[in-house]
Amino acid sequence: MECFEHLRERFWSNVRMEGDCWLWTGSLTKKGRRGRLGTHRHGDFPAHLVACELHGVTLAKGVRHDRSCGHTHCVNPEHIVPFVGTAKARAKAKREAISKARAMLMIGPNAPGNRKPIPIEETYWPKVDKRGYDECWPWKGSTVPGGYGVVRGRLAHRIGVELAGRPIPQGMVARHSCHNPGCVNPAHIIKGTQKDNARDMMDAGRWATGPSTPPNVVREVRRRCASGESLNDVAAQFGLHRNTVKRIKARRVWKDIA
Repeated sequence: MECFEHLRERFWSNVRMEGDCWLWTGSLTKKGRRGRLGTHRHGDFPAHLVACELHGVTLAKGVRHDRSCGHTHCVNPEHIVPFVGTAKARAKAKREAISKARAMLMIGPNAPGNRKPIPIEETYWPKVDKRGYDECWPWKGSTVPGGYGVVRGRLAHRIGVELAGRPIPQGMVARHSCHNPGCVNPAHIIKGTQKDNARDMMDAGRWATGPSTPPNVVREVRRRCASGESLNDVAAQFGLHRNTVKRIKARRVWKDIA
């Protein structure tokens, strides 16, 4: 920074002594937090920086500074200290340092790095209502829409067959032979493809048609399709999806309705 000797008189004319503080009475920054001293050639300089230069005090570059006296308009070089944050921030940093030190010194099974994950068996089986071998075993834990149980982000019935020693290969699905989504009995779970699973749902009447489609509508859909009407026209007439009409026509669902 250039020499501020030519600014000495202007500097002291804007300083008012109040105890140990040198209060700046001149121009302030836009936010009014710090004093500034303007020059014609070199622009504005922070008032506290000018004070430090005039008294031979060198401040570290790239470091924010605060006032030890707590007065934001003080320019006494002896009161200029590095900024260390508010009292609340300092207290928080101290608490975090203490917690980290305690964690590093902690010993025993709960120490960081010594904690062992809980086996899946200990959290899985208490949530299963075990019954007879041929009966469904209802899942008592969390479920997703559709009634399927979940544990640790995975489908409960799939974990059940893995615990029974029959893991499902990658790329295949776990199908319910009992058609009960909430059942986790490994004897009721068989492997298959997604196509097989969709066929099981249609055979069980759990597809998009569901029990909400009245039998008279199913008969009318088949009659109109047999008369030559297009699938799109029939679907629009009854508010059904085109694929639903197609399955009803092919008798892949509602086989018991003539």
